[in-house]
Amino acid sequence: MSNRNLQSHCKSDKIKWIVTGLAIFLIAVTLVGLCLQLFGKGKAKPSEWFNKNEQKQEQVIQNGQSGLVSPEEVEMNGLKITAKTISAPMYEAYGATRGAEAALTLTVTPT
Repeated sequence: MSNRNLQSHCKSDKIKWIVTGLAIFLIAVTLVGLCLQLFGKGKAKPSEWFNKNEQKQEQVIQNGQSGLVSPEEVEMNGLKITAKTISAPMYEAYGATRGAEAALTLTVTPT
């Protein structure tokens, strides 16, 4: 085997080992992430690592029926949004149907 062939053979072996090492590293990172997601609690879970800007909704049970309502007051994009629950006897005054599970009034004011 000539010296030139030997050098190209050694280079290709190095590349193969680097690619193999990267593949093993990626598999290990994926397995660690999967185990943390399945068995972790709280901030140990990867799905809990990033801040979620979604509005959280609360479950409200009223008169045996449940519905989802927004938090009472939210500020975003220069607007303040206030939500207030309407009692069942006041539905008609606000234009809500009697069979509705819940009704809200929304007030939007620029901040």
